[in-house]
Amino acid sequence: MIEAATPDAVIDALREVNAQRIGIDGTDGCGKTTLGKAVAAGLRCRLFSLDDYLDKDKGRFVDFLDFTRLHTEVSPEEVYVVEGVCLLQALQRADLAVDALVYVKRRHLGVWTDERELDLNEPLEDFLEGERRLTAMVAHESVEDLGLAEEVIRYHYAVRPHNKAQVVYFRDEH
Repeated sequence: MIEAATPDAVIDALREVNAQRIGIDGTDGCGKTTLGKAVAAGLRCRLFSLDDYLDKDKGRFVDFLDFTRLHTEVSPEEVYVVEGVCLLQALQRADLAVDALVYVKRRHLGVWTDERELDLNEPLEDFLEGERRLTAMVAHESVEDLGLAEEVIRYHYAVRPHNKAQVVYFRDEH
C-alpha cells in the first residue's frame, strides 16, 4: 500500500502501477469527488461519480443506483476513474472492476477521524445498537435505522476497502 498526502502523489502512484481503471472509495464527505476530479484531469480520462447514477432521497445508496446505466457508460472506457461510497459493492453489482483502488481517509492531527466507525474491532450489531442509542438521545425519539451512515458502516465492516486499497490518500482537516 502506498500512502499519499497530495493529489499529485496519488496520480504519481497510479502511474507507477500503470493503473487504467481507478476506483476511489471512502465515507461520505471525505473528498472522493474532489480527488477524483484531480486524478481524472491528471490522467486525462473520464470521471464517473456514483452519485450521478443514484435515485436520490431514498435514505440508502447502493440499492438505488442504476447499475445498467453505470455499466453501459463505464465499460467502453479503457481508462477511467470512478468514485463513490460503497464503491466495491456497487462495482460488483454493475459488473465492473478496477485495477487500482484509492481509499480516502480524513485525518485530523495525524489521526484517521472515521476510524472508530469504519474499522470496527467489536461486533457490528453491538456497535450499531450503541450508535442508535446515541442518536436517539440527541433526536429525542427512538431510532431503528441510521440510514446511509449504517449502510456505510456495514459496507466497511464486510468489505474493508481501506485494507484493500493500493493507495491511501490522507486528506488533512484543519
